[in-house]
Amino acid sequence: MRSDFLSFLRAFWGRWLALVSGGLGVPLTAAAVLWPNHSWAPLLALIGAVGIVVAAYLIWKPERDALIQATQALIPDWPIHDALFCLCPDIIADPSLEKWETIGNKLIDMLSTMQIVSWGREIRGSERGALKLIEFAFWEQSKFSYWFLEKGHERVMHVDSTDRRIGRQFADLHFNKAQLMRMWNQSN
Repeated sequence: MRSDFLSFLRAFWGRWLALVSGGLGVPLTAAAVLWPNHSWAPLLALIGAVGIVVAAYLIWKPERDALIQATQALIPDWPIHDALFCLCPDIIADPSLEKWETIGNKLIDMLSTMQIVSWGREIRGSERGALKLIEFAFWEQSKFSYWFLEKGHERVMHVDSTDRRIGRQFADLHFNKAQLMRMWNQSN
């Protein structure tokens, strides 16, 4: 399935024609344009506008449903500590190399570009929320704390928004192991 603009126009045009061509929709809309002083012209223009909005919704809905279904099929089964040590077993062997920064930046790039999904517990004061999906937009301005490199630090902040206006933080980060491994191997 392609996601370029031409594909959108093809899908949109087909649905739009189906919606507004039923009955006399297209001929009457054409009549409204040709004879704008006719008493039905505003109603016909409204029918055309409604058709455009409904067509756009009908194009958006299946794609949105597919995204939701694909995301719901994933489960958070891999804590970040385990993931990083699997992806790079010697991640902290030589602290001067700071391999964690390279791997962390790569993970943030994969998260912000919607290649992989993540879950975490949002931090609110001293409370930790339930494990929830972290939206992709959050990752555009975020930075890992790297406390997760130490075993047993699930409750401390793992990631922080670098935009202080947002001020969101998450602990106990998780990934879907199969998805992360697949995307990691493709990118190497």
